[in-house]
Amino acid sequence: MGAFLHNFYNGIENVLKRIAEEVDQSVPSGSEWHRALLRRMAKGVEGLRPAVLKAETMEKLLPYLGFRHFFRHSYTFEIDWEKVKPLAVNVRAVLEVFKDDLKRFLDELGAAG
Repeated sequence: MGAFLHNFYNGIENVLKRIAEEVDQSVPSGSEWHRALLRRMAKGVEGLRPAVLKAETMEKLLPYLGFRHFFRHSYTFEIDWEKVKPLAVNVRAVLEVFKDDLKRFLDELGAAG
């Protein structure tokens, strides 16, 4: 389950990173780049692109980002499965709001271009 949740967030982050590379022409750097990328995608860039994510979606993704970091930098026996359970239970719903945001973003980007 830990690997699944890690990979779930990694997949979302890869989509956001690709948008940053292709549309924004830059990806955040530094030790906090993962969090900076997520926050950047929840804001529009005047004259360039609308926000990719709604603020509510970003808030739903933050715990997955936190788990991804924990999973990469700890031992699996340290995972508190009771804390992870809500992430697993909600993954489908979070994926759906992410997909909705992404579709809206692409529609708005296409309409502006």
